[in-house]
Amino acid sequence: MTQRLNAIAARKYTDKQTGEERTSFTRIGSAWPFRDKEGFTVRLEAIPAPQEGEFVVLLMPPKDNYERKDDNGEAGIETDIPF
Repeated sequence: MTQRLNAIAARKYTDKQTGEERTSFTRIGSAWPFRDKEGFTVRLEAIPAPQEGEFVVLLMPPKDNYERKDDNGEAGIETDIPF
């Protein structure tokens, strides 16, 4: 069985209100493992802007909506965990 992965761009930033360093995650595409050899096919719907000369793309399994929790533990969309 082929498992689809989300391609996630990770970008560090400083929160203007708290001064805390955080990371934002944006889904920019998908990836699938090759059937007959090692590696992935990656299809990007957006290209991340470089930060300090590089950009980071994570390949993460998709999360179902029931796995997403807000700050109060309620079902919702997470803002600081990849999709």
